[in-house]
Amino acid sequence: MTNSIKKEKVKNLYEIIKTNVKNTVEIKKISEEILKESTIRTYDSLHIASAEEGKADMFLTTDDKLLKACTRLEMKVRVLNPLKYFLEVMDYE
Repeated sequence: MTNSIKKEKVKNLYEIIKTNVKNTVEIKKISEEILKESTIRTYDSLHIASAEEGKADMFLTTDDKLLKACTRLEMKVRVLNPLKYFLEVMDYE
């Protein structure tokens, strides 16, 4: 996939976004707490902290290690695999 195609896809995503979360001191604090209490990597902790600060209902990831690490933490945002989320929404569980 070329960079221009990727850029266009990102642009299309931005058009449907309803909330834009800016980097704040609070996000950094939440991220640092996640890092202290887990094996979660820095970028992942920042993404989760941003989701929490942005009051997201859930954070979707296909990263099994991240999912497992998140089950050990008390968080405001639910962290789910997209397939599990889909099955839950479609009431297949």
